[in-house]
Amino acid sequence: MAKKKNPKDNNKKNSTTKPLKTKGAKKVQETPATKAKAAPKQASKFTWDRLLMGGLILFVLLVRFKLLSVPFERDEGGFAYIAYQMLEGKSLYLDLYEIKPPLLYIIYAFFISVFGHSIEGIHFGLLLFDVAYIITLFAFAKYFFDKTIAVVAAFAFAILSLSPNLLGFAAHATHFAILPGLIGLFLLIKAIDTKKRSFFLFAGLACGLAFLVKQQAIHFMLFAGFYVIFEFARQKPKDWKEWFISEVLLVIGSVTPYVLVVLYMLIRGRFDDFWFYTVTWPTEFATSSQTGANYEIFKLQINRVIPNQEWLWYLGLGGAVSMFLVQVENRWRVFTLLFTLFMAFAVATGFHFYAHYFVVFIPALALLNGLFVRNVGLLINNTLNVKWGIVVPLLFFVVAWTQIIRVDSSYFFQSDEDKILREAYSTNPFPESKVIGEYLQQISNPEDEVVIVCSEPQIGFYSKLQSVSGQAFCYPLADNGAYMTKLQDEFINDIETKKPRFSVYTWMNMSWLNRDPTARIFKFIDETHQKYYNLIGVAECIPKRNVQNGPIIYETFYKWNQEAINYYNQRMQQWQKENTALLNQGKPGKQRPSIITVWERKPNAPNS
Repeated sequence: MAKKKNPKDNNKKNSTTKPLKTKGAKKVQETPATKAKAAPKQASKFTWDRLLMGGLILFVLLVRFKLLSVPFERDEGGFAYIAYQMLEGKSLYLDLYEIKPPLLYIIYAFFISVFGHSIEGIHFGLLLFDVAYIITLFAFAKYFFDKTIAVVAAFAFAILSLSPNLLGFAAHATHFAILPGLIGLFLLIKAIDTKKRSFFLFAGLACGLAFLVKQQAIHFMLFAGFYVIFEFARQKPKDWKEWFISEVLLVIGSVTPYVLVVLYMLIRGRFDDFWFYTVTWPTEFATSSQTGANYEIFKLQINRVIPNQEWLWYLGLGGAVSMFLVQVENRWRVFTLLFTLFMAFAVATGFHFYAHYFVVFIPALALLNGLFVRNVGLLINNTLNVKWGIVVPLLFFVVAWTQIIRVDSSYFFQSDEDKILREAYSTNPFPESKVIGEYLQQISNPEDEVVIVCSEPQIGFYSKLQSVSGQAFCYPLADNGAYMTKLQDEFINDIETKKPRFSVYTWMNMSWLNRDPTARIFKFIDETHQKYYNLIGVAECIPKRNVQNGPIIYETFYKWNQEAINYYNQRMQQWQKENTALLNQGKPGKQRPSIITVWERKPNAPNS
């Protein structure tokens, strides 16, 4: 018969001062080693999610380092040129005309100051932002959702933000806007969960900073405001006073960065210029009949964004549906769908749908991919009563993810900068801009000035020459918009009064957004060059196919000084001859050859 235990024995067993002795047990003296063995094991820092994230960041770094030297396209070239001139003492919106808020140019100026006046310096800054917003999205999704969703979302976001379809090699404003936007949303969820009012203020500040990078980011602020309403509405009992205070703090934080900029502009006496270039003019540009809402533009751009990545978009759609097939937290469902809706609004801002606009949408698409893997895996487990269900949707995701790399393997793993630009932009003169800019730097003096009569401001950045005009992009000079004549007058006056030593000019459609070549600005430039300038350089990219239906081969011809004059005259005579023949046949004539011309002011040209 078993001996009944005495309650006192239990007390002895639980005692830390007198260990329980059992028959036959040897007395063991406690040492640091035995204490260590008895201590509970600490969780390993090298968890599966962290290891995968480490591998992902390494992959991103390898690709980004390969892309560091890809020459600027015109948008990032314009941002860099404006930032460079700001560092040289010029004032944004007073001396330099641009429609975006100031923080973007401050970021670019920081990159130039810290990482150097170079393509690599700007793109290294982009690399840092890229890594930062991948980690931020992972941290947020892990906190709000779970590890599986977080890892899948980070992988989807990384590959899409890098991809050539979204022009991932270029430092567009959208890349810099989403980091503070994501940080703002992370702080917002923290504020809701912890009930800390200060977090609502900080969340608003982060979203407000995103807006100061690019106006599209206003949708981060709008989403935050609506989501707070949902969170407080589902609480029981409802604390409307706390909701009101939280919303007020969120709004105060959101508008504070912009209010500070407005106050600064008012104090400096530059508010009218600031308001015209960041509000009045962009509004007219976005809503005009020439450049406003256009379904054809959407079809054109979406056909550039989706190819070879369609499966990640399909999985994202599956992720949205999956939230109604399995049990998930209602806040997950509301957050994700509402966030997706507002990021779609962000893409549609201005109704231009440029490929890089879709960058603001991919955090939502990435989260939907994560939800697809998690929810479909759970659905399979519940339906088949198995534990390996997640393998199936994960396999779909891996195939979709690796397909992007497989199709664009040369982009991800080979270093062909010219090919990257040609495949994305065709004959746009981005490789040529670097050569021309460096040539101007070699033959110029630091005090010389330049006018760039086209939308290729990256040439000014490469040349390190100050521009006589505040216009970084010239297509507004021929867009038939409400302010075209006003902008033309200013541009012409700058050239006539400041008389720059160098002029860079091209009439190619791509640099003027296919505007009317007979516009007043083109006539003025042609007359000015003939009277006061000598042609000193030309560059022309001529695409051709060696085999019918074969790959397009791009060959650029550079000519300088007398050779430039000979080449220019020969090409123009050839064009006129071909046009005459076409017109005689009753056919429409061809456009002028897409030549970039470089001009130097004649030594005997009047200076007054």
